[in-house]
Amino acid sequence: LEDGQEELSQLEDFCDERFGDVTPNLIPLRELLETVHRLGTQNLQRKLEIDPDPVTFDEPESGEEGEASSEGTSVGSTGEGSAAGGVPMELGSASDAVRLAIESARFLRRAQPTNPSPYLMLRGLRWGELRAVGDPVEPKLLTAPPTQVRTRIRGFALDGKWDQLLDACEEVMAAPHGRGWLDLQRYVLEACEALGADYDAVAGAVRTSLQGLLRDLPGLVEATLMDDSPAANEETRSWLREKVGLGQEEPTGDATRDPDRAFDRRVQRVRTSNPQEAIQLLIQQANRERSARARFLRRCEAAAIMVDTGLETVALPILRDLVEQVERHKLEEWEEAETVARTLSLLSRSLLRRNGESGETQELYLRICRLDPLEAMRLDGASGSG
Repeated sequence: LEDGQEELSQLEDFCDERFGDVTPNLIPLRELLETVHRLGTQNLQRKLEIDPDPVTFDEPESGEEGEASSEGTSVGSTGEGSAAGGVPMELGSASDAVRLAIESARFLRRAQPTNPSPYLMLRGLRWGELRAVGDPVEPKLLTAPPTQVRTRIRGFALDGKWDQLLDACEEVMAAPHGRGWLDLQRYVLEACEALGADYDAVAGAVRTSLQGLLRDLPGLVEATLMDDSPAANEETRSWLREKVGLGQEEPTGDATRDPDRAFDRRVQRVRTSNPQEAIQLLIQQANRERSARARFLRRCEAAAIMVDTGLETVALPILRDLVEQVERHKLEEWEEAETVARTLSLLSRSLLRRNGESGETQELYLRICRLDPLEAMRLDGASGSG
């Protein structure tokens, strides 16, 4: 279905170029594909709630860790090398030890869900892997959670299934993609808060552990995962400041943001009097940004000034590239809706001024309405005044 939607987009582009104002209306076909895709996703989510996929773990990358001693005893084996209950006295490899730690944490958590110990075990394991490298965080360690994992976690949160949410979050925490995905910790603490006072000790332990991690690795908040999604989305960053106290104890946190504030003030000063200088500043800053998300936002700011000052021809290829990133990285699933809608709105304004109403602008308008109705109203006003 995703391939079909992509091919349909290519067909629409072809028709727009070939037929212009009399291009065939393919919107009903796109809406049909989107409906089928949405229903399929919902059915898959319901199936996963009943019969979730097992959590799988990557083998350690180090050859030393991955090699098992021929004389060692594997995890879960019984015999002379094992203690009661099948727990091995001797391990064959580091990966055996990791699996044993994960299985032990799962057993303890499900036997005593209000005991902080198993929660701290997993964070000690996975966050220790990040601390071993230090700040800045090694990007290849920031494995991204699959889309179905994100969807399942968010679904439990939206449905208020707090027990299932907490258990699912800890299963993700046990996996390599639990290392750097900070949104996960927000879901954990939201679940603990909803489950009541019995989980206060768990919440306190997780919060303290998270504070320690971010003191040791302050760059993690601004980092991007291996799929170019942020380690912490905007909602999580606000939550970290308000609920976890990010930046309150570390003056260096504010100090590192001062250059950004000064830069933003400089852009605002020259935007009215010399918009071309403001555009140049933003493009240069985008090239210096370390994270893909920051580069995206700076380029979007520059494109907005171009559109506002009648430079749609220059803005259009930039906006096309930004919207292509939205599609490729599925930004609508995890980025703030207002950010995505703003980008789509800028593209729509540019197309309307150059070519007038078309199938593409109609499709963009429908997407903007779904993401951010206020932005759609502003687009209507801009189109009317233009």
